[in-house]
Amino acid sequence: MIPSTIRVFPLSKTSEPEEFGTIEKVYNFFRNELPLRNPPGKFYIPTEKSHFEKKSLILFQYAEKKNEEKIIGHAILLSDGCVRNNERPGYIGYYLLDLDSIVIYKAPVTKEEIHNLWEKTLSQAKLKLDVSKYHEYMSLLKDKEN
Repeated sequence: MIPSTIRVFPLSKTSEPEEFGTIEKVYNFFRNELPLRNPPGKFYIPTEKSHFEKKSLILFQYAEKKNEEKIIGHAILLSDGCVRNNERPGYIGYYLLDLDSIVIYKAPVTKEEIHNLWEKTLSQAKLKLDVSKYHEYMSLLKDKEN
């Protein structure tokens, strides 16, 4: 299945240190915490600065240090945008991710590889990437043995 869009979501280790403070915490979050939420795959979001559409491929960006941005995994969005609720202070709601689609990369995709493919720069912004490059991205992941 080709996704409707490809989006980049920066994970913030500064505003969410309990979940994203280290790369080990990020991996633990996706493997162990996210599946146990009700509903499973509930990914809290602090703001709705950009609308993520149903069936979007979300690429998760992480940086251990400034200027070391990389893509560490991806998932497919099941909800159509944000499911609004106020159950968690500081968040407007959540995206519902397809647990079966979550892939955590053994070898992250570098910011240089993203730039070579899409001519876009990873940053703190939520990028929208050209879906026509989907197969090239999947080939890159396969080449990196992800």
